[in-house]
Amino acid sequence: DGWDDILDKRREWSAWYSGDASKLADVYSSKVYTPTPRGAFWATDTHEERRVMLHVPIAGDIAATSADLLFSEAPKAQIPEAHQEGAPAGATATQERLDQLIAVGGVHNRLLEAAETAAALGGVFIGPVWDTDVASYPILRVVQADAAIPEFAWGYLRAVTLFRVIEDDGETVWRHIERHEPGFILHALYRGTHDNLGRRVALTQKPETAGLQEIVQ
Repeated sequence: DGWDDILDKRREWSAWYSGDASKLADVYSSKVYTPTPRGAFWATDTHEERRVMLHVPIAGDIAATSADLLFSEAPKAQIPEAHQEGAPAGATATQERLDQLIAVGGVHNRLLEAAETAAALGGVFIGPVWDTDVASYPILRVVQADAAIPEFAWGYLRAVTLFRVIEDDGETVWRHIERHEPGFILHALYRGTHDNLGRRVALTQKPETAGLQEIVQ
């Protein structure tokens, strides 16, 4: 509740960022933009009108430039004790391990990706994941702002609900809901429609969620 206007706006920004003319036409021709005057540049309905349109994907270029300026150099993550005179062996070993994880996990590239989507959509979520079927070390996951509903208290992030569509056959939509709150990560699978979350079902009903636990403490 209360997020419809925000998610609609982010859908619009996402269409501009994608540089896909058909997505722009779909956004501005949808019921969300009913007040848009018929005949406005992207509010057209016919294939013939869309065929002659020209779109310059400058939004994506601006977002990429913003990310490059923010992370033109890879940030340094340091263990303070490891850089003091007579540093203990444990601190030095920890710094070496941290440097290794940053390198093999492609952290700089992930930060560039996050910064670019944040510039386009007004925000981004970054968090660690660890899947031993993919890698033997933790990696950073980037979740775009149009796939998350955050909750704030006094300006601090207190919880966030992430969502993704696993399958959409045109009628039935399967969604994975992942909620992060202090001390817990909650997973759920829902079978619904495009405009309705639907009914919660067992995580084992889809291979994408079969290996997840409902509650992770």
